[in-house]
Amino acid sequence: MKQQEVYSIKDGHHEISFELKFSTRKSLGICVTPKSEVQVTAPEGLPVERVLQSVKRRMPWIIKQLKGLEKIRFVDTVPNYESGQTIRLLGRDYILKVLQVEDFEEESVSLEHSILKLMIHDRTQKDRINLMVEEWYRNEALLYLGNKFEMLSQKVMKYGLPKPQYYLRKMEKRWGSCTSNGVIYLNPEMIKLPSHCIEYVIMHELCHLKFPDHSTEYYHFLETVMPDWKVRERDLNE
Repeated sequence: MKQQEVYSIKDGHHEISFELKFSTRKSLGICVTPKSEVQVTAPEGLPVERVLQSVKRRMPWIIKQLKGLEKIRFVDTVPNYESGQTIRLLGRDYILKVLQVEDFEEESVSLEHSILKLMIHDRTQKDRINLMVEEWYRNEALLYLGNKFEMLSQKVMKYGLPKPQYYLRKMEKRWGSCTSNGVIYLNPEMIKLPSHCIEYVIMHELCHLKFPDHSTEYYHFLETVMPDWKVRERDLNE
């Protein structure tokens, strides 16, 4: 059996390096790890030239995965996801189902009723499964939290506040924060919360644009723009 080796391949303006190893598997497998490492596993006896040709054909897909990694900030480690595990989105539980597809089929993650279906080329690539679920969560958070932030910010802008800026950032102990210069950070993990709790967190931070501390004036303003904030806060804490 050949030892693991590192190869480079260039296509247009893009160049990637990848680790190649051979195994008893019957088809070629390509994995992009959370550390942006490209790993290729090929059947024993397959000429290296054919491996390079196959990797070159998959370059657009590999580049897409590498760019997707740039958008994801990992705190310490990526959570471990396994088939049959419960996945939460907007306060609802779904069952993760990991299915293996042929190399010519596209990998994907999609919701179907109560199932989060993950289609992958190699079910043994646990890092790849973790990355796909995290990237799916990230995309859901970008779209949903962005729409909510836009909608709720309109309410506070009526009180003379400028259009706020916000960014997604994973935080270990906070759902959101507002800096002294008026930039709001939202934890993308919020996408797992019920919608009314998400709205509360966003509005809580938006109100800090007018009142930086938790003064009486702050809570009076919060009550004005979100009269039922206490119920939402209670549900969030529970």
